[in-house]
Amino acid sequence: MTDASSIVHRSNLIVGEAVGEAVGAERLTLRSVGLGIAVAVTCNFWIDASRYVVRSSWVEYGFIPTALIGVFLVLVALVNPALKAVRPGAGLTPTELLVVLCLGLAGCAYRGAAGILGIVASPYYFASPENQWDRYIHPYLPQWLIPTDRSGAMKWFFEGLPEGAPWPWQPWVSPLFWWMLPIAAMAVVSICLNVILRRQWAEHERLSYPLVGVALELIEGADADRRWPPFLRGRLFWAGFAVAFGTLAWNVIAYFAPATPTVPLTGSMFAFGKGFPPVYTLKSAFAIGFAYFANLEVLFSIWFFFVFYTVQVGILNRLGVNISFRPGLYPPSLYPIGGWECFGAFCVFVLWGLYVARGHLKDAVMAALGRRGAEDRGELISFRAAFWGVVLGWLVVVGWLVSVGLRPFLAFFVTGVGLLIAVGVTRIVVESGLMFVSAPVGQQDFTMLALGSNGMTPSSLVALGFSRLAPDFLGPFSHVVRWADFLRGNRRRLLVWTAVSMAVGATTTLATTFYLPYREGASNFGWEFRAGSHYTFLSVVSEAKDPAPPDWRLLLCFGVGAVTMSLLTFMRYRFPWWPLHPIGYTVASTNIIRNFVLSIFIGWACKYLIVRFGGVTFYRRARPFFLGLIAGHVAAVIFSFLIDVAFFPGAGHRIHPWIEPWLGY
Repeated sequence: MTDASSIVHRSNLIVGEAVGEAVGAERLTLRSVGLGIAVAVTCNFWIDASRYVVRSSWVEYGFIPTALIGVFLVLVALVNPALKAVRPGAGLTPTELLVVLCLGLAGCAYRGAAGILGIVASPYYFASPENQWDRYIHPYLPQWLIPTDRSGAMKWFFEGLPEGAPWPWQPWVSPLFWWMLPIAAMAVVSICLNVILRRQWAEHERLSYPLVGVALELIEGADADRRWPPFLRGRLFWAGFAVAFGTLAWNVIAYFAPATPTVPLTGSMFAFGKGFPPVYTLKSAFAIGFAYFANLEVLFSIWFFFVFYTVQVGILNRLGVNISFRPGLYPPSLYPIGGWECFGAFCVFVLWGLYVARGHLKDAVMAALGRRGAEDRGELISFRAAFWGVVLGWLVVVGWLVSVGLRPFLAFFVTGVGLLIAVGVTRIVVESGLMFVSAPVGQQDFTMLALGSNGMTPSSLVALGFSRLAPDFLGPFSHVVRWADFLRGNRRRLLVWTAVSMAVGATTTLATTFYLPYREGASNFGWEFRAGSHYTFLSVVSEAKDPAPPDWRLLLCFGVGAVTMSLLTFMRYRFPWWPLHPIGYTVASTNIIRNFVLSIFIGWACKYLIVRFGGVTFYRRARPFFLGLIAGHVAAVIFSFLIDVAFFPGAGHRIHPWIEPWLGY
């Protein structure tokens, strides 16, 4: 770790611990629990209304959803000062605000309702002689999971409920129950796995959890005698707020007068040359603000390896070395060569992290088996409960896939790869502070191409397609578990209310996503309903018609990435001056990084120059400005949403997160 990065890392830890000491002064209250669940419900309503009804910004993206940041900012900056003005002492304390944040994040964790409802409703409604789903799909669909459309319920789901027709909820009861079973099991696995990993990451390796620190800065000083929180009283915060909010608010004028010149924030696509991957010139104050709080070495490594990846793929394309995606697959990387190379690096990164944690993991397992092991008195749950929660939850998911038609070996393999991906992405977030991250390859695509589809039965192909819908709870829950470190008293009560908030949030989004299609027709909605559900079945039909052996070209790329990552890891641990962080190599090929790489570069440049010439003192003083960038952007998203509700319902403007629609994010 370089000197500048090491100083900033220690500064982040000191600031987080100092704020945490101030936060953890009181115990959990019923008011904070009720408010946290209310925040979760509000966020879910806003997310679904913005995306499907108003057609405005997609505010569910990020490891801390933009909707939650917006609602929490309103609570901290407006509601809490109003409570203090009404009656001294009535304001929310830092502990209560932290509980609200934990429950709000847990309640927003599940965002897969549209994907599941689309999958359940699609197979019979979209079947046609041309796509041959009746031959390759229908015979292998369990009726308890995917009902037929004899009652017309699925047709009405896409076309809208006829006037006077009864609400067709009966055909959905059994399928939704069976779909929610593995999802609940994955939530249990995620919570338990985070409990096991938290001590290793937070205490042994001293990872700084930058996103946790950003939230703590919003909470700091909330119980002081002064009405307004400290971050609102600084000029730098309002300067950053004005930059972010002002540029987007100016662009809102073009909603009413299209000829009005706008600030070019969304950027455009350009390439270094023919055959080179396109680069997206997005300039996002939101991403720049969070980048300032991220790990400096990681930021540098991301844009460095992105340039390396772009040049490498471009040269290979010019030489005629290219690999096409198989039909129906929808990977998170634009080019297979780079995607599989980075995924090889990703897997080595995760496995090395688990190897480093082997001592702690052994102690946790020993404690779970009743032998002398790690002390777990201060954890959310005991290591014994966490260990068996992971094992039993994993077995439930595996058993569900087997009952759907997947062979046991494939069920263990695809869920194992899914867990590896979830742990890797979560590790990247808690170490780097990146707000938007994805793995270079998904578990379904990796299983299909690494093992080959020529040895899979038709029922296994169908069941494997369903694994695409696996949600990632590990990332959000990692922050809930870390925030819980700053609460005193019986923190295990927080776990109970976290589960309640998640259940309420999931029920809210399921109910909303179920109601809106029957009111307006899901065919009028977003990508998940119109096309997203098709990719699962297109892949199945493609592989059933043309089964293929393992793709050794991609496995070779995977091996190259694994070997390169091993070398990078050795250099990082052997030479303290080594500037390249392995995380940058793991995600350089992903579409998300391609969208935000310019913003990441700007954030890195700002942070590097401030630390280089101003030192850690100036770095701390500049933090409110970048916090203002985040708050100003979120405020502008809220402002644009309200304008769309009032003047452009159903034809809104998506100013967040500025990802190309064809990528499907």
